[in-house]
Amino acid sequence: MNPEQQRIAIAKACGWESRLTLVSGCSKPIPLWFGPEGGNRAHPPDFLNDLNAMHEAEQVLEKNQEQSYFELLHDIAGNLNFYRATAAQRAEAFLRTLQLWKP
Repeated sequence: MNPEQQRIAIAKACGWESRLTLVSGCSKPIPLWFGPEGGNRAHPPDFLNDLNAMHEAEQVLEKNQEQSYFELLHDIAGNLNFYRATAAQRAEAFLRTLQLWKP
């Protein structure tokens, strides 16, 4: 998966959705991302570079998915303590846990 595909897949798994929206000053609708708690933005959060965004994403994992997530994160991050895993490593483990990862 390329980085944009990863961002979109994580965003959708977290309840974000993209909708064409008319914005004042624009003649055509533009795609905006609407978050699960309201608000909108031009792009989904930068899950691959922002640990805070990935921390929020991790909150959607169910209790029965957490063990699998941490095992995958350990495999992806190597021998690193999973607390030191990068946002990109966490994103991959997250997508693999939810079986959304595509080679």
